[in-house]
Amino acid sequence: MFKDYLVYKKSWIGLISLLLLLTNVLIQVDVGVRIQPYSLLYLNLLFLTICVGFFIWRYKKETSYYKHLHILSNDLSDDWFGEIPEPENRFPDSTVYNLLQNIHNNNQKKHRQHQNNQLIEHDDIASWVHEVKTPLTAMKITIDANRSNELAQRLNAQWLRMHLLIDRQLYISRLAYLESDLLPEKQVVKDLIREEIRELSTWCMEKKYIH
Repeated sequence: MFKDYLVYKKSWIGLISLLLLLTNVLIQVDVGVRIQPYSLLYLNLLFLTICVGFFIWRYKKETSYYKHLHILSNDLSDDWFGEIPEPENRFPDSTVYNLLQNIHNNNQKKHRQHQNNQLIEHDDIASWVHEVKTPLTAMKITIDANRSNELAQRLNAQWLRMHLLIDRQLYISRLAYLESDLLPEKQVVKDLIREEIRELSTWCMEKKYIH
């Protein structure tokens, strides 16, 4: 980063070098100024030492905030903005901080809007599924009341297919809310399998999956 800092300050370095060069030329050319060569060398070394020390001090002071941002950028968390320290310098650190704050606030706003849209979509799908299940339940009651009817048995397979498709759609809409939507409890696996086989038996027989 120090090399990048020197490149960033190249105009200042050029100006200082030019001023030092002009000072040496004036001392050598101006007959009114008498100075020994070792004194001129001492003056140049002192000037360069002060400039190097000043650049090192300014480098540490001006880049400390950006070093922290660079480290943070390699390991961003969900609450990355909360880990950014308050800037000590009004310019340019405060400008960068305000920019990052605006980006963070904008992203948070978009995230909340996205969550609200997902919630609305989930509620719409859930409402639609429950509305559709009402006529499906009535159809199921009618089919069960006419089990001896061959047409009713064929309709039962199609009803089951619609029922599974709707349940799958409802399950997909709940994927983003499984943690709050599911209620863990103990179940007997055999009972669950037996219930599924009984529910799917008509559809399986029509597809010749059961012999």
